[in-house]
Amino acid sequence: MSPPCWLIEDPGVWTVQNKAGEKLVITVEEVLHDSKHELGVEPGLVKDGVEAHLQELLAEHVTTLGRGWSLVRREYPTAIGPVDLMCRDAGGASVAVEIKRRGEIDGVEQLTRYLELLNRDPLLRSTVWSS
Repeated sequence: MSPPCWLIEDPGVWTVQNKAGEKLVITVEEVLHDSKHELGVEPGLVKDGVEAHLQELLAEHVTTLGRGWSLVRREYPTAIGPVDLMCRDAGGASVAVEIKRRGEIDGVEQLTRYLELLNRDPLLRSTVWSS
């Protein structure tokens, strides 16, 4: 469901609804325990960190991307800008990783330009991509 959503509580039935009128109806068959806790004012969505933080974490834990992967370099230089992470997979193939907070077509196009350039290099010719 697309946000914003809200919850309507009726005895035995919870209904989650959004502004488009979509509904998720949950029927409660049995209540084993019921308690309520006031948590204060809802802060809304708060973003924590930036792409650079994710890049650091993935560089430190590159095997999260694939078993047997190794980091070649962060900010791998190219003529059109740096690739966030240049890695090698378990089979030794080069893998260019571009990190984006939001998956949009611009990131894919950017990575495609990097790959076209990197695949001209005989040492990197088998470069694949990840985003």
